Amino acid sequence: MKVGIFFVYRDYHRRGRRNRMSMQPQIGPMLAGLLPDAAEIEIVNETWDEPDWSRSYDLVFISAMHSDFDRARQVSHYWRRRGATTVFGGYLAATHPDTCSPWFDAVVSGDPEANVPQLYADFLAGRLQPRYDRRNCDADPLRPPRCDLLVGKARHPLALEATRGCPFACDFCVLTGFGTRHHTRDVAAVVRDIRAGQDRLRGRLLPLQRNIVGFTDNNLAGHPAWFRRFCEAVAPLGIQWYAAVTFNAIADPRLVALMARS
Repeated sequence: MKVGIFFVYRDYHRRGRRNRMSMQPQIGPMLAGLLPDAAEIEIVNETWDEPDWSRSYDLVFISAMHSDFDRARQVSHYWRRRGATTVFGGYLAATHPDTCSPWFDAVVSGDPEANVPQLYADFLAGRLQPRYDRRNCDADPLRPPRCDLLVGKARHPLALEATRGCPFACDFCVLTGFGTRHHTRDVAAVVRDIRAGQDRLRGRLLPLQRNIVGFTDNNLAGHPAWFRRFCEAVAPLGIQWYAAVTFNAIADPRLVALMARS
């Protein structure tokens, strides 16, 4: 079974340059972790590289920002014409599933953890549904993300999600339109996934590279008490970590000091 996981992208400024910054979407490794080891998976992030249009896939997952929806439709059309089944997910699919449905074989409008394993089983059984909409997010039982699939592609392959959403309701943010929510994972499970990712990368990256860990959360410090427990738990690991946090975190000098020690 050949599976492609695409994050599609338009060159907004028409400068012909790729964006290889560290804070990149991690939907690829996360989805790959939800699929069986027997699947042959390729992660394609168009912000890094041009896709190999000669490849063939049985199943293609596509994710995009709202502004890249036209590109997502183009990619879906191409692979459908080549015989692949395409699936679209992300915040646009969650907020406007009826708009997305005509362009893909299936739309995931709920959380991937609650939907992708069932979708994959349905695809193998020939009973793929047009919509997958389970919204309950319970990320702790997840298998660790397949960060090994990003070696040679991402600047820092070891990146994962420790929380989801944000407690704030900023009027400029897509999360507010989706519905404000903020889930935190068990800190012990996050530590487990860091160590599992380092083990996957052993022998493939230098030790210093394995110790750089990214968190792609919308707001890692959205729950201050949880965030303090997180900092205390990762401090003994000896890692260097980066993440996005909101201003309330850096306005607290004691929390900033704890972040630095961790």
